[in-house]
Amino acid sequence: MVVVIGKSGIGPWQREEVQVALDNAVNLQRPVISVLLAGAPPPNRLDAFLKNRTWVDFQNGYSEEGIDRLVWGIKGQKPGDVRQSDDSQTRASTRWILVAGSGTRKVPGNIKAVSRRLGEALAETGFSLVTGGWNGVDAYVAEAFAERIRDRDQSLSGRLVQVMQKGKRPHFRAGRLDGGGSEEEAWKRSIERADAVVLVGGVGGTHQTGEFAKQIQKFVFPLADTRDSEGDHSDAYEFYFASLDNWDTNPLSQCLRNYDFLSLGNPASWVVLDLMQLLKRVLLAKQ
Repeated sequence: MVVVIGKSGIGPWQREEVQVALDNAVNLQRPVISVLLAGAPPPNRLDAFLKNRTWVDFQNGYSEEGIDRLVWGIKGQKPGDVRQSDDSQTRASTRWILVAGSGTRKVPGNIKAVSRRLGEALAETGFSLVTGGWNGVDAYVAEAFAERIRDRDQSLSGRLVQVMQKGKRPHFRAGRLDGGGSEEEAWKRSIERADAVVLVGGVGGTHQTGEFAKQIQKFVFPLADTRDSEGDHSDAYEFYFASLDNWDTNPLSQCLRNYDFLSLGNPASWVVLDLMQLLKRVLLAKQ
C-alpha cells in the first residue's frame, strides 16, 4: 500500500479512508510506503503508524533514488541487486536518443501521434531517451516511452533522462532529472549526452538543436513530414532539405547513403519504422 502525502497533509475524510486501508494492509501483511510530496509535513509530524513505515521523500523534487526506492519497495527487491543488474545491462546494450521538437502547450494532432509512436518504438527497440523536459513533443514522447518501459517491468530511471536548467521540473515527471546551470547550458548538455538527435516539428528552437548537434558531429534525423496543415512547425522539414543540399558535410554521410536518408521524408504514419532501421544501422553497428 502506498500513502501519498502532499502539502495539505491528510484531510479528515481521507484520514478515515487511509485508516481502513492501513488496517487491511496489516491484516493482509502488505507493506505500507509513505510518499512525501513537495510541501508535505516532515516524517516526525506524521501519524505514529505512518512515520514508522518506509517512506520516500520527494519534498525537494523527483529523483532517481526516490523513484527507485518506491519501485523497489513495491516489488520487494533490494536496490543494490536491481541497480547493479539494470545499469550493467543498460551500459552494454543501449544508445541515447535526444528527441527535440515543438515545445508549445498545444501541438497539432499529427505531431502528437508521431511523438507517441516514436516514444513507444524507442523503448521497444532498446534505445534510451533524452529530452529537454518541455511541454509538447518532449512530454508526449517521454510519456509513451515510459509506458512501454513500465510494461516491460524495466527500470525507467536507467532509460529516461530529462535535462533542464536549475530549478526547473519536466512537464512529464518521470525518469531521471539532470538539472543544473542555465537554460542554454542545459540545452547544450542534452545534445552532448545523446548519441543521435531526432527532430519532430519545431518552431525555431528545434532547428537550432539540429544545427548545434551537427556542429559537434552528432547524427541528426529530421522527420520531414511533421509540419502542420498550414506549413507551421516546420523546423524538421526545413532541416531535412538543408541536410540533403549539404549532404557531404552531414555526419550521417559517413555511414549512410543519400538514398537511405531520403526515407526520413516518408509519410508520418510509417516514418518511425524507417527511422528505427536507420538508428539501428548507424548506432548499434558501433557496439
